[in-house]
Amino acid sequence: MFSEVCIPPSLANGQLTGTTIESEIFKPGNVVAIACDTYYAPVSSTTTCQSDRTWVPSPECREVTCTVPILENGYYMLDNSHVSDGSLLALPSVLTPLCSVGYTPVPPTTRTCQINGQWSGQTATCIAITCGNLPQDFANGYYDVEGHSAPYEYNHAIMASCDDKFYLQQGGQRHCVGINLWSGDDASCFPITCASPRAFRHGTYNLSQNEYAYGSVLVPSCLNDYHLENKENHRVCVNKDTWSGVDPVCQISQDDRKNEPTSIEGYTITLL
Repeated sequence: MFSEVCIPPSLANGQLTGTTIESEIFKPGNVVAIACDTYYAPVSSTTTCQSDRTWVPSPECREVTCTVPILENGYYMLDNSHVSDGSLLALPSVLTPLCSVGYTPVPPTTRTCQINGQWSGQTATCIAITCGNLPQDFANGYYDVEGHSAPYEYNHAIMASCDDKFYLQQGGQRHCVGINLWSGDDASCFPITCASPRAFRHGTYNLSQNEYAYGSVLVPSCLNDYHLENKENHRVCVNKDTWSGVDPVCQISQDDRKNEPTSIEGYTITLL
C-alpha cells in the first residue's frame, strides 16, 4: 500500500475515467480523465493526484450555458418568449432572431447553444427593410410613386394605375414589406368594356350587342306616341360596365294621353 494516496474525488454530474491503479488507489502523479453528464462540461478534462493527497485541478462538471448575444434593432426569442441580452441559457436552448418594425434579420436562422458554450450559426444582424426596385412592369399601366425614387423605405406605398381606356382588374396599392418585397398581387390592366345597359320600356337604343368598347355611344329613342323624358339624348361607355347618364324614360305624348280612356266611379270617359 502507498502511504501517500489520493482518495477518489466525488464528482457531481459526471464520472472519472481512465484510472491505472487497481482498487481505486491513486498515488501522486496519477492522472484521471473527467467525463460529464449530458448538458455539463468539465472545467478541466483531467485531474492529477498530488503528494498532499489533493487533486489538481479540482474535478468539476459545470452546466453548459450560453450568453444571449446583443441584437441591435431587435431581440431574441426563446420558446415564444423575449429573452434579454446577456442572459445565461442552458444547453441546448434555441434562439430565434426577431427585429423591430422596419428591419429584418440576416441570416434569419435559429441559433443553438452548444457544448462549448457558443451559439451555432452566424451572428444575426437586423438591417433596414428597403425595396431597391418597383414590382414587375405590367402592360397598359404603371406604378405611381408620387415623385419618390429607389430605394423605397419600409411601408412605402405605391399605386398601380392604368392607361386611358384600360381598367385595373387586380393589384392596386402595394407596400414595401421586405427586402425588395412588395405586398399584394401584380397589377393587371384590361381594356374597358361595357355590358349592355338595362332595357327600358317603350323604347330602344340605336345599337344592340353584348359588349361595347370604351367610348361607345348609345342613343335612346322612344316608340311612336312616346317621347324621351330625359334631357340626355345619348349615353357613353366611360368605365368598366359604367354608362354615363341615367336610364332613359319614355312617356306617352300629351296629345295621345287625351285619347286614353279614363274611369271615374265606374264610368268610362273619353277625353276629346
